[in-house]
Amino acid sequence: MVDIYFASNPPKVYDAVQVATENAAGKKIVIEVQQQLEDGIVRGIAMDSTDGLTRGALVINTAAPISVPVGPKVLGRMFNVLGEPIDGGEDLKPL
Repeated sequence: MVDIYFASNPPKVYDAVQVATENAAGKKIVIEVQQQLEDGIVRGIAMDSTDGLTRGALVINTAAPISVPVGPKVLGRMFNVLGEPIDGGEDLKPL
């Protein structure tokens, strides 16, 4: 769980926000907003490790929920909750 302060326009519940810096493993940190608290503070669940996350890090509101690829190219493939392939296959490009 991560609490994030937005000075203006906090994200909606279920929207994804992304930390501008990477975690200790070099991966992007995506957080799904689960609750709007008071005064521009939201609480969310990080979709990966938060090791290396620091207070004051820049967080970008994507203004959209987490999405994953769909269609014939995903049949037989394995993806994580962010839609990133975890089966060693090639990344899917958006249409």
